Amino acid sequence: MTEAAHQPKVSVATPGSFESPDTRTKNEFFDVAAVKLSDKVTVAKLVLKPGWVWSKHVKPLMPAGTEWCPKSHTGFLVQGSLANKMKDGTVTTIKAGEAYVIDPGHDGWVVGDQEVIGYEFDAQTAKDYSRLTKDNKSFELPTPVPDVKPTVSIASPSSFESPDTRTKTDMFNVSAVKLSDKVTVAKLVLKPGWVWSKHVKHLMPAGTEWCPKSHTGILVQGSLANKMKDGTVTTIKAGEAYVIDPGHDGWVVGDQEVIGYEFDVQTAKFYSSLECDEACKCLNTPNTVSDVKPTVSVDKLSTAAGSPVELRRI
Repeated sequence: MTEAAHQPKVSVATPGSFESPDTRTKNEFFDVAAVKLSDKVTVAKLVLKPGWVWSKHVKPLMPAGTEWCPKSHTGFLVQGSLANKMKDGTVTTIKAGEAYVIDPGHDGWVVGDQEVIGYEFDAQTAKDYSRLTKDNKSFELPTPVPDVKPTVSIASPSSFESPDTRTKTDMFNVSAVKLSDKVTVAKLVLKPGWVWSKHVKHLMPAGTEWCPKSHTGILVQGSLANKMKDGTVTTIKAGEAYVIDPGHDGWVVGDQEVIGYEFDVQTAKFYSSLECDEACKCLNTPNTVSDVKPTVSVDKLSTAAGSPVELRRI
């Protein structure tokens, strides 16, 4: 395979990305627009109007016989409130500024008169819901898991005060909260002056010169620059989603503290488990992919009132 075939381009998506997305389902009650950031990451923006109900406005587009939403959802709300009712009758309301995992087997509806806006990182769900047609035959139905009770998991601000794992120094704090067997969310707080090669590199396995991990998340405060091995520098700003390939350095831009949330499970676990020499041994360096140019993909997301997004778990 040629070198060119291995070199992903650097893509920076603006708010207009969701106006001209890769795929979209839109009607008078909901709009799901999906943008592909990498081979593994597709971000969907969902806009649900007051009065929207899944069983009323989406169920008719499902394959015949579908009574409950058959997909899992991983994301966060930036505006409005969204209620979810599971098969057992349990109702959970997700509010603006909360991250969530919703298992398959649920109904949902907008609470109140405010439009709901959210962003989701489950690639298959994003793709399927952004290309709905009536009786869509291409909609992928997951295999039911017997004897498993569907749930909604939500992370709260206090969750990151008592996280499952945490790495904290005077320059950075990475706290990880497990929301499900497959989803762990990390909150990162980087102080002004923080530089990966200065404040994190020494915690890596010997010989590590660049960050060996991929990152998928959203910045809610501050600006973060990333320098790739080829010298390319990309700055991620508050309100932007991103995918960063392994092989980069990074630093805080300016005097404002950086706050972000990341959804890459392994990266969240490893970076929240660093403890000097002992942690270095448990940070697994991924296999090197030759002839691949690391990139940063950025997608700007609108946040309600421009305020930082906080997460809570209940």
